[in-house]
Amino acid sequence: TNVRIGQLLESIPNCNFPIYVGGPVAQESLFFVHSRFDLLLSGEEVAPGIYFGGDEEKLIEAIQTDSISPDELKFFIGYSGWSAGQLDGEIKENSWAVQNKYHQQLIFEGNGELLWKDAIIGLGPKYAHVANFPQSPGLN
Repeated sequence: TNVRIGQLLESIPNCNFPIYVGGPVAQESLFFVHSRFDLLLSGEEVAPGIYFGGDEEKLIEAIQTDSISPDELKFFIGYSGWSAGQLDGEIKENSWAVQNKYHQQLIFEGNGELLWKDAIIGLGPKYAHVANFPQSPGLN
Protein backbone atom coordinates (compact mmCIF):
# COMPACT_ATOMS: atom_id res chain seq x y z
CA THR A 1 0.00 0.00 0.00
CA ASN A 2 1.02 3.63 -0.04
CA VAL A 3 0.12 3.92 3.64
CA ARG A 4 2.81 4.27 6.31
CA ILE A 5 2.49 2.98 9.86
CA GLY A 6 2.70 6.51 11.29
CA GLN A 7 -0.56 7.33 9.53
CA LEU A 8 -2.36 4.59 11.48
CA LEU A 9 -0.74 4.67 14.91
CA GLU A 10 -0.92 7.93 16.86
CA SER A 11 1.93 6.89 19.15
CA ILE A 12 4.43 6.90 16.25
CA PRO A 13 3.16 9.60 13.86
CA ASN A 14 6.53 10.18 12.18
CA CYS A 15 7.26 6.52 11.47
CA ASN A 16 7.53 5.87 7.74
CA PHE A 17 7.65 2.06 7.83
CA PRO A 18 5.50 0.81 4.94
CA ILE A 19 2.39 -1.30 5.40
CA TYR A 20 1.92 -4.28 3.10
CA VAL A 21 -1.26 -6.13 2.18
CA GLY A 22 -1.20 -9.50 3.93
CA GLY A 23 -4.36 -10.86 2.36
CA PRO A 24 -8.11 -10.47 2.05
CA VAL A 25 -9.05 -11.66 5.56
CA ALA A 26 -9.38 -9.20 8.48
CA GLN A 27 -8.20 -6.17 6.54
CA GLU A 28 -9.24 -4.00 9.46
CA SER A 29 -6.48 -5.64 11.54
CA LEU A 30 -2.77 -4.85 11.65
CA PHE A 31 -0.18 -7.62 11.93
CA PHE A 32 3.60 -7.64 12.00
CA VAL A 33 6.58 -9.93 11.54
CA HIS A 34 10.04 -9.19 12.88
CA SER A 35 13.51 -10.59 13.33
CA ARG A 36 14.27 -8.98 16.71
CA PHE A 37 13.20 -11.44 19.38
CA ASP A 38 16.22 -10.20 21.36
CA LEU A 39 14.63 -6.74 21.48
CA LEU A 40 10.89 -7.47 21.69
CA LEU A 41 11.20 -10.69 23.72
CA SER A 42 8.00 -11.89 22.09
CA GLY A 43 6.46 -13.29 18.95
CA GLU A 44 5.81 -16.76 17.58
CA GLU A 45 8.73 -18.11 15.57
CA VAL A 46 7.29 -19.13 12.19
CA ALA A 47 10.65 -19.84 10.53
CA PRO A 48 14.22 -19.61 11.83
CA GLY A 49 14.73 -16.02 12.99
CA ILE A 50 11.31 -14.84 11.75
CA TYR A 51 8.65 -14.01 14.35
CA PHE A 52 4.94 -13.26 13.97
CA GLY A 53 3.45 -10.68 16.33
CA GLY A 54 4.70 -9.77 19.74
CA ASP A 55 4.50 -7.21 22.53
CA GLU A 56 3.03 -4.09 20.95
CA GLU A 57 4.27 -1.76 23.71
CA LYS A 58 7.85 -2.95 23.27
CA LEU A 59 7.46 -2.62 19.52
CA ILE A 60 6.29 1.00 19.79
CA GLU A 61 9.15 1.79 22.18
CA ALA A 62 11.67 0.18 19.79
CA ILE A 63 10.34 2.30 16.91
CA GLN A 64 10.34 5.50 19.00
CA THR A 65 13.97 4.93 20.04
CA ASP A 66 15.09 3.89 16.54
CA SER A 67 16.12 0.50 17.93
CA ILE A 68 14.43 -1.39 15.10
CA SER A 69 14.56 -0.75 11.37
CA PRO A 70 12.37 -1.57 8.35
CA ASP A 71 14.93 -4.30 7.51
CA GLU A 72 13.88 -6.06 10.73
CA LEU A 73 10.14 -5.44 10.78
CA LYS A 74 7.21 -5.53 8.37
CA PHE A 75 3.60 -4.51 8.95
CA PHE A 76 0.62 -6.07 7.18
CA ILE A 77 -3.05 -5.26 6.91
CA GLY A 78 -5.08 -8.45 6.66
CA TYR A 79 -3.89 -11.99 6.12
CA SER A 80 -4.50 -15.01 3.92
CA GLY A 81 -6.24 -17.88 5.66
CA TRP A 82 -7.53 -21.34 4.92
CA SER A 83 -10.01 -23.66 6.58
CA ALA A 84 -8.73 -26.78 8.36
CA GLY A 85 -7.01 -29.04 5.85
CA GLN A 86 -7.67 -26.72 2.91
CA LEU A 87 -4.07 -25.59 2.42
CA ASP A 88 -2.71 -29.14 2.78
CA GLY A 89 -5.18 -30.25 0.12
CA GLU A 90 -4.16 -27.45 -2.22
CA ILE A 91 -0.47 -28.32 -1.75
CA LYS A 92 -1.17 -31.98 -2.54
CA GLU A 93 -2.97 -30.85 -5.72
CA ASN A 94 0.20 -28.90 -6.68
CA SER A 95 -1.69 -25.61 -6.50
CA TRP A 96 1.23 -24.13 -4.57
CA ALA A 97 4.99 -24.15 -4.96
CA VAL A 98 6.36 -24.60 -1.44
CA GLN A 99 9.50 -22.70 -0.44
CA ASN A 100 11.24 -24.32 2.52
CA LYS A 101 14.32 -22.08 2.48
CA TYR A 102 13.07 -19.06 4.37
CA HIS A 103 15.67 -16.55 5.40
CA GLN A 104 15.53 -13.14 6.98
CA GLN A 105 17.15 -11.40 4.05
CA LEU A 106 14.37 -12.43 1.66
CA ILE A 107 11.59 -11.47 4.07
CA PHE A 108 12.92 -8.25 5.56
CA GLU A 109 15.35 -6.75 3.09
CA GLY A 110 13.41 -7.63 -0.04
CA ASN A 111 11.64 -4.88 -1.91
CA GLY A 112 7.87 -5.29 -1.62
CA GLU A 113 7.46 -5.27 -5.40
CA LEU A 114 10.28 -7.76 -5.94
CA LEU A 115 9.76 -10.02 -2.92
CA TRP A 116 7.41 -12.43 -4.69
CA LYS A 117 9.65 -12.54 -7.77
CA ASP A 118 12.77 -13.20 -5.67
CA ALA A 119 10.97 -15.96 -3.75
CA ILE A 120 9.86 -17.66 -6.98
CA ILE A 121 13.33 -17.46 -8.50
CA GLY A 122 14.64 -19.04 -5.28
CA LEU A 123 12.56 -22.14 -6.04
CA GLY A 124 14.91 -22.95 -8.92
CA PRO A 125 14.91 -23.03 -12.71
CA LYS A 126 11.64 -24.97 -12.93
CA TYR A 127 9.76 -21.88 -11.70
CA ALA A 128 11.91 -19.05 -13.07
CA HIS A 129 9.55 -18.36 -15.98
CA VAL A 130 6.68 -17.75 -13.54
CA ALA A 131 8.65 -14.95 -11.88
CA ASN A 132 8.69 -13.04 -15.15
CA PHE A 133 4.98 -13.25 -15.96
CA PRO A 134 3.51 -9.81 -16.64
CA GLN A 135 1.17 -8.45 -13.97
CA SER A 136 -1.70 -8.34 -16.45
CA PRO A 137 -1.07 -10.98 -19.15
CA GLY A 138 -4.24 -9.97 -20.99
CA LEU A 139 -2.73 -6.56 -21.74
CA ASN A 140 0.23 -8.05 -23.65
